[in-house]
Amino acid sequence: MIKFLFILVATTTSFLIVSRTAAISLHSNATGLRLSFSELENISANEFVHAQNLTWIYLNHNKLKTLDNDLFVNQTKLIELNLNGNQLSEINSQLFRGQTNLRFLFLSSNQIVAIHRDAFKTLSQLGYLFLDNNNLTNVSSKTFH
Repeated sequence: MIKFLFILVATTTSFLIVSRTAAISLHSNATGLRLSFSELENISANEFVHAQNLTWIYLNHNKLKTLDNDLFVNQTKLIELNLNGNQLSEINSQLFRGQTNLRFLFLSSNQIVAIHRDAFKTLSQLGYLFLDNNNLTNVSSKTFH
């Protein structure tokens, strides 16, 4: 096991499921995680449980269709989250709960058709939200209040 991994970059790698050992290998003081272009299809809520100091996570350009509601719950220091280029179809009200420091959220080039009206409710510091190239048809006016 790698004991002192502070930043994990694994681009153009084929992961079907990130195993629990990946989370354990990431040092608790790690500040960044990049799994871009890794063909990820699934990632569980346990993956980041030991890495609570992450300030950025790049899961862009994978094959993620859904995300566990608790995936980012322990990531209270998260500032940047990149989910561009996946296959997400909806953003529910629980996915980003507790993300009071998140400033950059990239959701472009997914298949998003619906965003729950409370999806961004706790994102008090959010300054940049990218939603281009999705299939949004109906968004509540309360979504961005």
